[in-house]
Amino acid sequence: MQENDVFKQWLADEAKRVLAKLKTNQTLTQGDKLIIVLSGQMNHFHHLNVELRQEMLQLRADMQGNAGRLQEDTARLRADIQEQMTALRKDMQQNMIDLRTDMHQEVTSLRADMKQLRTDIHLDMVQFRTDMDRRLEAVNAEFRNLYQTINTQTWKMIGAVGFIVVLGKLMEQI
Repeated sequence: MQENDVFKQWLADEAKRVLAKLKTNQTLTQGDKLIIVLSGQMNHFHHLNVELRQEMLQLRADMQGNAGRLQEDTARLRADIQEQMTALRKDMQQNMIDLRTDMHQEVTSLRADMKQLRTDIHLDMVQFRTDMDRRLEAVNAEFRNLYQTINTQTWKMIGAVGFIVVLGKLMEQI
């Protein structure tokens, strides 16, 4: 606190010096202007402190006067909240029962749909396999025919080459 008093005394002395300068119309330095601002702020804080203390005393008196009424209001509110909480619990329990019932029905419906979907997919797969087997048999038959044609042509060519070789040997001997 002693440092505060020293600061206040110094600020008061400096403020008097700056005021004397103002009265004689001398120009003020930045430091002089800062002294004026600090002095004004200290005065403002002092008045704010006084007002705040008065308001706090008034508030304390008001609060002490209203304490009994506040306790009654709190008790009444507590009872109301407990009643509302009980009602909310009952509503929540009923909603949970309804939700479980709805979920059970939904799951049962989804299971039936999945079973039907699985059956449909199985039938589609069987049909797809049948179609693929038929197509593969057709392709296999085409390959067999192609192989037989190539095989026949190859033997014909071998026979023709052999015939040409025999003719060539005959021609050499003639």
